[in-house]
Amino acid sequence: MSSKILVLRPDPIKAGLLNALFCCALAVALAAFLGIVFEGIPTVVPVMIGIAFAVGLFAFWGRPKPDSWLELSREGLTVISAGKRAHMSWQSLSRFTLIRFESDEQDKTRQDYHYVAARTVAPADDADAATDPGTADLTLEIDGYISYHRYSGRSPEQEAACKSPQDFADTLNRWRDFALDLEIGAVPTPVVTTTEAGPGDLVLQIYSSLTR
Repeated sequence: MSSKILVLRPDPIKAGLLNALFCCALAVALAAFLGIVFEGIPTVVPVMIGIAFAVGLFAFWGRPKPDSWLELSREGLTVISAGKRAHMSWQSLSRFTLIRFESDEQDKTRQDYHYVAARTVAPADDADAATDPGTADLTLEIDGYISYHRYSGRSPEQEAACKSPQDFADTLNRWRDFALDLEIGAVPTPVVTTTEAGPGDLVLQIYSSLTR
């Protein structure tokens, strides 16, 4: 751990599949539109045009290049977002809390999703206490990172960190424990479950003071 950096990136295959579905939906809509406008042409023509459109659109736009990722090192956590970097030392951050936003029984359309959250702390603060959405200084949505398969181009260590929300949060805290010379995993990752609306995709309330 001490001599390297662990880079955690969103799963490119998950994002690519979502984009592929979107391209296919647009292609179907285009084929249907052409079939209605040009009633006399054979059905195969709008279908072939739709397929060509989907393939071209996916080739141009569908394979995402993530512009946000995390870098874990002995010195701290670095958040890269849209080309900007924010570095936080482990000493300045509390233990990360896994926050699970669960849809209530009445709202069947909402999906469950996950964040990790931390607070800025001083030496006298209880750094192991759970962080809830109202007290968080740093929150990161992590569902885009989570998947476990062998074809994403990620290393086995990266895949192990991203195979579940719990593993992701535990990985952050293990690196923090190691850097602070604490017993790794002795304090479990705090978990908070809530049905309240979560923060945006990426919230860096302390960003302005940490950006370098």
